[in-house]
Amino acid sequence: MPLHAQVQAAIAKREASVGVAPPDATLEVHRERFMKTWREPGPDIYSVEDHSIPGPSGPLAIRLYRASDGDSLPVLMSFHGGGFVFGGIDAYDGNAKRLAAGADCCVVTVEYRLAPEHKFPAAPEDCFAATKWIADNAADLGLDEARIAVGGDSAGANLSAVVAMMSRDRSGPSLVQQILIVPTMHPDPDLDIEYPEGTPPSGREWWWSQYLADPADAANPYAAPLSASDLSGLPPALVITAEYDDLRGEGQAYAEQLAAAGIATEYRSYEGMWHIFHMYPSSIDSGREAVESEIAALRAAFYE
Repeated sequence: MPLHAQVQAAIAKREASVGVAPPDATLEVHRERFMKTWREPGPDIYSVEDHSIPGPSGPLAIRLYRASDGDSLPVLMSFHGGGFVFGGIDAYDGNAKRLAAGADCCVVTVEYRLAPEHKFPAAPEDCFAATKWIADNAADLGLDEARIAVGGDSAGANLSAVVAMMSRDRSGPSLVQQILIVPTMHPDPDLDIEYPEGTPPSGREWWWSQYLADPADAANPYAAPLSASDLSGLPPALVITAEYDDLRGEGQAYAEQLAAAGIATEYRSYEGMWHIFHMYPSSIDSGREAVESEIAALRAAFYE
């Protein structure tokens, strides 16, 4: 089907929120624009707490979104998108609040190091360190170390899949679910996407060039999960893709590989949608359905 009218309206509103970038815009200007781009806010929740924890190369900022004051809340470790180069926890505030409220959990977001200043493996090592710290300190934080999930979109979905592998390979923490929304899984998949007019491509080739220090890193499953030879022992997965997204094929391929490895995998693809449609659930009907699928998968993992 054609690019949905609701998506076209959301893209236009996003672009209007920051205007047109000057042709000589620096990386910092583009990063500022990314953070200021319009995104839908989330609901009010019980509490939002900022913490600084030990990271692999120094202090690491995380933010805890609690749905309630309940003891032993389950946890979603949520890693933001932005092509490994852009983004931060402030940009994903609305998304974190929606998931915390919907899944009745604590969502933890992570200010991991960005490329190109900090190339692979800085980002996944930060995300794993934050996940392990939350598990190790769960009792003191009023969280449940036995109910931890990982999730994210785009580059954040890549990091979620990688943290799931790291947790398996490094003897914990044990994870109960992975949520992979429009994931980027390898720098060199076979792409065949036709974009309707007005649909912005993801820019995947450029961000992978910023992220990897050496093209040979594409063979490392901690960088490119599609290159993994063993996906056994991973937590159940929800994988969501969009029709007009050049990451669609690699997301579908990874879902198929997970299922072939015996991992309980739910795969959903949304027609007429573009890359981050799920960030606009009040404006895009399929975005709302995608968020509801995330919440359903989390609640099943946490409470059933």
